[in-house]
Amino acid sequence: MRDYDSVKDELNRASTLLVDVRQAFERGHDFDLTEFNEVLASACQAAVKLPYDDVRLVRPSLRTILDDLEQLKQLLGADMSAETPDGDVADAG
Repeated sequence: MRDYDSVKDELNRASTLLVDVRQAFERGHDFDLTEFNEVLASACQAAVKLPYDDVRLVRPSLRTILDDLEQLKQLLGADMSAETPDGDVADAG
């Protein structure tokens, strides 16, 4: 069983990967969520096995990741709504 510190490190890694994804998106670069998904899944699987007091300590990190994911979802949704039905980006002018 992993300990609090290793789970916290994985959650920090997931946060960093999510920042990288958002920056790539904002710059118009391709991005891949595979590594983020794997790191977050591993951290979550380990987190539920932690003692209750340690689980409480990782909740803020999980909340931050969820908030960041929601912001990315909003950005992606805004980007998708800027596209025309044929997939071209709508002319803003």
